[in-house]
Amino acid sequence: MQKELLHPRTIELMREGARLVLETDWQGQLQDAFQSIFNTLNDPSTNTAIRRYNMLSVLHWASSTLKAPDRPAEPYIDPEIRLQIREQIRRGRPETILNGYRAAQIVAWREWMMVAFQVTSNKDELERLLEYSAQQINAFSQNSIDLLSEMIDDERAAFARRSPDLQYGAVMDVLDGTLRDPDKARHRLAYRLDRLHQAVILWSDLASNYEELLASVADQLEFLTPEKQALRIKPAASTMWVWLPTPITKEAASVPFQDGVKFALGRPAQGFSGFKETYESAVSAQKILMQSPSAQNMISYEEIELANMLIGQPQYLSFVRDTLGSFFDAPLD
Repeated sequence: MQKELLHPRTIELMREGARLVLETDWQGQLQDAFQSIFNTLNDPSTNTAIRRYNMLSVLHWASSTLKAPDRPAEPYIDPEIRLQIREQIRRGRPETILNGYRAAQIVAWREWMMVAFQVTSNKDELERLLEYSAQQINAFSQNSIDLLSEMIDDERAAFARRSPDLQYGAVMDVLDGTLRDPDKARHRLAYRLDRLHQAVILWSDLASNYEELLASVADQLEFLTPEKQALRIKPAASTMWVWLPTPITKEAASVPFQDGVKFALGRPAQGFSGFKETYESAVSAQKILMQSPSAQNMISYEEIELANMLIGQPQYLSFVRDTLGSFFDAPLD
């Protein structure tokens, strides 16, 4: 049966159909589909994210089929959908993502059948095309759902690991020197310490909505780093500490900037001891920004490093070492 389905004419028709898909605007149909199954009209960001993912997924399948119609297309991976998954888990409704994908799948198959009737009117060709494409589309859809489900499980587990009380206690034990074993700290924090990392302090002066703002900004900051495994701690309702596994610049941090949120970027530091060092530098930067009369909402430790040295802060040694490089340890003779 499989040999018969892979008739050269079937492959040719798959290519023709994929080309038509790429030339057709399905956005309206896809949007109507998942909105008819569940209501996201009051949630524009979710609406836009799911519609975008579904549309890109369809285009990815069509593009892959155009290039290699005899091979199944790999699931489409969109970094932004993980952000939406994380947001839906936070709201307690991760099934929204899967429901949206399944709704779009129904419409996509209906539209594909119309495409099939456009590329051939021959009964035998049409039968082979629909049977083969059904196998390909079902495999792609199931693999995509499996991938989304895996991402949901991963994010749900990560969310569970972020138990505020337990992780906050572990962080405080590391910062005050009570917890000195890097391996125990890693397990308690669910965060690797044997690398270069950077602390970022986020806070908001808004009377309301600050928790959602801080979580959203932290999501965006985390997705600026390749590993996307930041550590987040909420020491207070309107404050969040974030340790990024890959340092970022002040310019990069401005990308997820939102009104009402202030940033203090610490100096990147290495390893277990660096976990505390980068946090302390972020605290120093935060103090300067909080005392500043200007309307500035973001500051990095590099901007106040010289001031810290001049007023006798202990971080001056790192500044001098960075500035002098190899000359710092060079013999005097």
